[in-house]
Amino acid sequence: MGKMRHLLLHVGHGKTGSSYLQSSLALSQEGLDEIGLCYPFHRSFDAARRGFVTSGNREILWSAIETSDPEALFGPHDTALISGEQLHRELLPRKDAFFAFVNNAQITKVSLLLFIRDPVEDACSGYQQAVKRGGYTGTIEDFFSQYERPKTVSDFLEAFTDKPATATTVRNYSRSSDVLGDLETFLGNVALTMPPIDRINRRLTPAELAIQSSFNKHLGPSGNLVADKLCTELPDVCAEVTAPSEDVQRAMLDRNRDVIMAVNRRIDADQHYSFDTIEPASDESLSLTLEQIQVIAKSLAPKIRMR
Repeated sequence: MGKMRHLLLHVGHGKTGSSYLQSSLALSQEGLDEIGLCYPFHRSFDAARRGFVTSGNREILWSAIETSDPEALFGPHDTALISGEQLHRELLPRKDAFFAFVNNAQITKVSLLLFIRDPVEDACSGYQQAVKRGGYTGTIEDFFSQYERPKTVSDFLEAFTDKPATATTVRNYSRSSDVLGDLETFLGNVALTMPPIDRINRRLTPAELAIQSSFNKHLGPSGNLVADKLCTELPDVCAEVTAPSEDVQRAMLDRNRDVIMAVNRRIDADQHYSFDTIEPASDESLSLTLEQIQVIAKSLAPKIRMR
């Protein structure tokens, strides 16, 4: 009899604690190996172990598929884990190649873990991420008018739910009080190591967001100069959610209503998307603490050449 291989994929999506989970997985790599679960090494693991923003080890999956090399995933074990918050998007156009690899590699079970997030909350967080790491310069109203993540989620569930030997677990980040516990359960009640900090890739304060957006306008994508440093060096700064008017939120929800309902029909009731809105902040004044100013100055100083 051939091998009975089990492939576990944490497929995203973004802004659902992925960097936190990947920090835990990198710290737990040796322990997972000891129980027969291969979490293949990726060059980002050192940064992940220190609590920095990372993207997991999904490149190992695509390399294994391109080279028809399942050993790159499994090593000496019969169970392997890959984590990447963009996998739910990347798998869609490559699903035929993926399932061909699964068949050829004697993978007898595929388990998928997808974290989703309530649309308004996700759009607010997505706007932050677009400014921080994508060089976005538009307004939050512009971002909401283009938001369509539930469509990608719906397409993914339609493509991968009820496939032979494939099981999909969906957890709503907005409902979860313990995303690490959700991952541990998905892995078979495996105990994972806690990351060194409680929050990785925190949201920016309104003032930090305004500064980063301004740098994007003048320098192009430049999150490494300001946003990354603020989030890494001041991880405990608390920031209110930046949200547009309720009218803008409702317009986005109405535009996505059909796909939101399509997703809800496919997942457990306690994980459903909600149509809740977020009250915009009443105080629009911008301010920075001395610590924030010092981090920004320290980051920019080496880049400034006195003439």
